[in-house]
Amino acid sequence: MFGSRSILSRLPLSGAFARGGTRSIAHATQRSITKVPIISFPPAVPTATAAPSQTQPLAQTIRLLRSQPSHYMTVHIHNRPYLLTQGDTVTVHRLKDAPLGSILKLTRVSQIGSRDYTLRASMEDHEHMLDERLFTVKARVVEHTKGPLILIKKTKRRRRHVHTVKHKQTYTVLRISEMEVHEVPKDLE
Repeated sequence: MFGSRSILSRLPLSGAFARGGTRSIAHATQRSITKVPIISFPPAVPTATAAPSQTQPLAQTIRLLRSQPSHYMTVHIHNRPYLLTQGDTVTVHRLKDAPLGSILKLTRVSQIGSRDYTLRASMEDHEHMLDERLFTVKARVVEHTKGPLILIKKTKRRRRHVHTVKHKQTYTVLRISEMEVHEVPKDLE
């Protein structure tokens, strides 16, 4: 709006400011500035180091998990994690080989938890998943459905032709029918 000139170059210089004094800009522009108190916020990262998480033997952790009334599990389907509990309905990308009404056994679980306790796969485990013998997760195929119709316009440069591509993504709806945590097998202890 004013070009490249700064606002200070257009101010009339008078008094101590014109002689190189130390007057504030608020006095030079004849405006009053209200002072705002400075509020100090706590740091975003805690300064004290947190206590390391308590690790317990696997058998004791499973025993504590089994004592809880309900559980959740992080199940990986098509390499995507889903946080599920018993009775949940989850929509995933199309599972071609699963007919309606079939029961699927889901074996790729990275975390089992309850309100008070959590069991996570360690980084040394194969593909960072828990052993299949520790749990059972079964899901029933409820329906195969499609998403909304998506119209994609494709053009080439310097051409007047617009090609329209129609697409409907296919999905499979699963209902978690069984979710159970087992005792630790003898060879895992």
